[in-house]
Amino acid sequence: MNPSEFYSSRSELSETQIQQALRKVRRYAFLRLAVFVVASFTVYALWGNVVAVGISFVVFTALFLSIVHFSVDAKLALEKARARKKININELNALQGDFSAFDPGVEFQDGTHPFSNDLDLFAPKGVFRFLNRTTTLSGKKALADLLLNGSKDPQKVNEIIDFLSQQIEWTQGFRVSGALASREEGAKLALSQFGAQAVQNPRWVGWMVYGVPLLTIPSLVAYNLDLISSLTF
Repeated sequence: MNPSEFYSSRSELSETQIQQALRKVRRYAFLRLAVFVVASFTVYALWGNVVAVGISFVVFTALFLSIVHFSVDAKLALEKARARKKININELNALQGDFSAFDPGVEFQDGTHPFSNDLDLFAPKGVFRFLNRTTTLSGKKALADLLLNGSKDPQKVNEIIDFLSQQIEWTQGFRVSGALASREEGAKLALSQFGAQAVQNPRWVGWMVYGVPLLTIPSLVAYNLDLISSLTF
């Protein structure tokens, strides 16, 4: 099987897995809703019987949580299948000379380096982009460092490359895991940056912080003394 046939078959398999995972995700979503509705109706029907309500609550809560657990697994399988399909499509495009899906590593350009600019290591059509299959920032830095500074043990590096070239399915699984982990890291970074931003509220917001309690307390007192009607609220 040539590379094009391999990546095409893997892409088709991933699409099948995507459809299977989607069906599971939708099925579990329906089951969660069904359990919630049935639990609500059961508790309502048994209201007044403390023991029956308590047992029903425990049973339906356990059932709901188990469905949530399976739903999370189904969503993870869906994300992995989508990532795997994307990997194989990118490889098919690369076989056609389109490496646009891979980072060229322009941030590693160094004008003081003795040969990186001459070899166009980090150019749009450079060596880094041709080799880059990293999915995390640390992996990208490691590849750039290897190209810029070489390895202390080139023979070992060649042996690793030769071994991994025969383990395509394993490497794709590794890349899928890396892609999902990188996405989580990106989300955490975005949240941390958002949290670090200083939020400036309009001046009237500051007045509301003090004004609302000052208006609420006298209103409650007046209501309890029947000085104002509940219709006012």
